[in-house]
Amino acid sequence: MSDCEMLSSFLHNKFLFFVAAQGEPKYFEVGTTLTLEPDVSTVQKPINSIRWKHGTSLVVDWDPSSLTYYGSFRGRTTLDPQTLWLVINRLTLADSGQFSLETNLGTLAMALIKTQPLVCDVTCALKCTADTQDLGPVTYEWKKDEGEWTKGDELKGMNESKTPEEFSCRLSTQVGTSEASDRFLNPLKPPKPTQPPGMCPVDGSNTKGHITCIPTN
Repeated sequence: MSDCEMLSSFLHNKFLFFVAAQGEPKYFEVGTTLTLEPDVSTVQKPINSIRWKHGTSLVVDWDPSSLTYYGSFRGRTTLDPQTLWLVINRLTLADSGQFSLETNLGTLAMALIKTQPLVCDVTCALKCTADTQDLGPVTYEWKKDEGEWTKGDELKGMNESKTPEEFSCRLSTQVGTSEASDRFLNPLKPPKPTQPPGMCPVDGSNTKGHITCIPTN
């Protein structure tokens, strides 16, 4: 078994969402946000009823006089009646399935969401990556818990016997050093209730670094 591989049962509660919408696969992690964006540019107005479904279950029902969210989507879902866009926050494994949109003019869009696990086994490495186009030479730095920053494209040698709680990364360019990323929880430890994606926004640009788990042999 490789150190990081696709498994049907999970050591740590970390998942990716696979979304097939308009022929373009996209991936979403549990806890992040999904925006379903049907193209209504050619739809004749007015639209006076909107209904999003998850499988056969209602997600949201709208008409000019009322707006109702249903089930587990209450409190974390927002519908824009003008664009018909649906935003679902704090994705869960249960959100896997078929989403469909119905209006008084018919069915306009569908999206299929599947879950796909990703997990580190007993050893792994972390990688900090970013869109560094036009930034010139870039180096990456890492911090374990409250320790000192060390340089390296990857943070290697993680195993169950040496397990800091958290990691951070940042980028260094010729013009300065980025802010530290959000702290990334150790994938070899049981996860805390929430874990935002690790990102390193570089000052003065839109570049973001992402911490990901990669296989080690």
